Amino acid sequence: MHLLSNINILEGENSMTINTGADWFGIHYAVLSSGEINIEVNDYEMDNTTFNLKQNYPNPFTTNTTISFSRLKDSENTYIVIYNIKGQQVKKYSIFNNQSSISWDGKDENGNTVIPGLYFYKLSNGKESQTKKMILIRK
Repeated sequence: MHLLSNINILEGENSMTINTGADWFGIHYAVLSSGEINIEVNDYEMDNTTFNLKQNYPNPFTTNTTISFSRLKDSENTYIVIYNIKGQQVKKYSIFNNQSSISWDGKDENGNTVIPGLYFYKLSNGKESQTKKMILIRK
C-alpha cells in the first residue's frame, strides 16, 4: 500500500497521524542535523463502538459500488442496510470481524436489479449508526 509520497522532512521533531482506511497510525519522528532519522510508530486502538462510514465509490455508479468503513474490532450485530428513496429495505449485509468494505451490485435481496435512483446505506451496530446516500444510474 502506498500512503505518502514526496514528503518534505525538516530538521527537528515532528508528528503525524495516518489513516489507512482500516487503521490509524501515529508516527513521531526526529530528524537530526546529521541526517539520521529516529522514527516511532504507534497503533491507535479503535473504540469498539466507534466506526466511520465512508462515501461509496464510485458515486454515482452503474453496476457495482464499494462501501467502505473503518474496520471494527467487534462487529457482532453490525450491519449495512441499503434503502430506497421510500425508506424500504433493499439489501442487508452482515459485517464480520476485520471486514472494512462491502460491494453492492445494484440488486435486492432476491437478486432483482433495482431501478436507478437515490439510495441510502446505513451502518449500524445497535448502539449507533451512520447513514450516507448514493446514486445508481443505468446506461
